[in-house]
Amino acid sequence: YYLDGEKISLPKFTLLGATTMEEKLSKPFRSRFQSILKLEGYQGQEIAKIIKEVISQAGVLFESGSIQSLVRASRLNPRMAVNLAKNTVNYSIALKRKIDFFLVQRVLREMSIDKKGLNENDHLYLNALKTFKKQIGLATISAFTGLSQKTIREDIEPELIKKGIVE
Repeated sequence: YYLDGEKISLPKFTLLGATTMEEKLSKPFRSRFQSILKLEGYQGQEIAKIIKEVISQAGVLFESGSIQSLVRASRLNPRMAVNLAKNTVNYSIALKRKIDFFLVQRVLREMSIDKKGLNENDHLYLNALKTFKKQIGLATISAFTGLSQKTIREDIEPELIKKGIVE
């Protein structure tokens, strides 16, 4: 077998599995894997490199200082970083100007992403907490915001906890 032009030798049957929710795999199933590796999330400089690559491939000029705003808004998620970079490139081309801090701020504003990288759903969630001013359950937050419990549990809360906005 070849991987990136290099020949690698694999046994006749090799199973590779990947999940972000290891706890949902049964213990007997997990024990069948010889190696269980935990991958680290992306760091800011890695996300910046991805963003710069997307912008460079489009042939658009950019000021290096403008990249950090996109990195913050990306939540250190490569797919989100690529989408933000592509949207910024589109604005740059449409407005016939290079990517600078002000253009990035305009793009983020149009996408309802604030300077902390919080989006509209994050603000709906925070508004629910502020409105009730007491402990409330996930079902109540979901009903109040119109967001699914899964979105709140898997997307919104982990990000707000990571940023230190909620406990």
